[in-house]
Amino acid sequence: GPDPVVGEPAFDLARLVRDRVEDLIASPSGASITRRRVKKLAESLEVEQERLRGWTLFRAVESGVRALRVGRPQDAELLLEFAGWL
Repeated sequence: GPDPVVGEPAFDLARLVRDRVEDLIASPSGASITRRRVKKLAESLEVEQERLRGWTLFRAVESGVRALRVGRPQDAELLLEFAGWL
């Protein structure tokens, strides 16, 4: 994958969008909070919003699939639900 130090800041920032994913999932407004996070982070850090959204989606799905593979279905479910909001 891309190296965040060498020119793909949106890849690294995707972790910030996903911060406290358990709390986001538990919140009735988690989906809208997530979309606002993408927008505000992109604007304040001068990153293309769609690029940040895309890398966040990729990383959430990748982590969800990995969680399934290692026998953590609850983590996988959280991450894949989060990915669906993007």
